Amino acid sequence: MREQDKQVERLEYGGGFSGMSGTGMQRQQSEGSGLVYTAHDPPPNKDTPQPVPRGWRKAEVLLFHALPGEVKQVILRREKELERGLHQKAQQLRHWRERYAPFEAIIQHYQPLFESHQISPSQAFAELLVWRQQLNEDPEAFVEKIGVQFGLDMQIIESPQEEPEQVAQDPRLRRMEQAIELLNQRLQFQERRLQGMG
Repeated sequence: MREQDKQVERLEYGGGFSGMSGTGMQRQQSEGSGLVYTAHDPPPNKDTPQPVPRGWRKAEVLLFHALPGEVKQVILRREKELERGLHQKAQQLRHWRERYAPFEAIIQHYQPLFESHQISPSQAFAELLVWRQQLNEDPEAFVEKIGVQFGLDMQIIESPQEEPEQVAQDPRLRRMEQAIELLNQRLQFQERRLQGMG
C-alpha cells in the first residue's frame, strides 16, 4: 500500500489523531463518516455542501477535510487568488490575440517574401516604418533611394523633359512607380490598423 493511501486510511478511521501536543486541540471522529475534525472545526452539516478546492483528487479531499478550519480557510483563499490570477492572465492573452490577429494574417500572407529576403516579420515592419518616415520628411530623397535600389538611372527622373519618349517607354521607371504606389498603400493600411487599435 502506498504511503499516501496509508495516510488516508489513518484519517478515515481516526488513527494517529487522538490529540496534538502543545496545541490543546483534541480531535474527534464524525459519526458515520470516518472523518476526523478538531474541537474548533465541528463536523459539517450533512445537508450543507462543504467547499473544497476544485480539481483535487478524492484522497486529497479527505486530507483537506481533516485539517483545522483555519488551515482550510487559508487554502481556500489561496486557491481563489490563484484562480483569479489565472483568469486575468487568460483575459490578457485573449485581448492580445484579438489585437494582433490582423498582423498574424499579414505575416502569413507575406511569409514567402520574408523567407526569400531572409528577414523576420519584425524587421520588415520596422523597415516599413522607417521608409514611411523618410517619405514624409524628404519625398525626393526617398524616391531617389528607392530608384537606386531598383537599379533605375535617376538622371531620367531628374530631367524627364529632355527625353519624354524614353521616360514613357522605360519599363524600369514604371516598375518603380508601381512599387512606390504599392508601398504607399501598404503604409496607409498599416497606419489605419494602428489607429484603430489605439
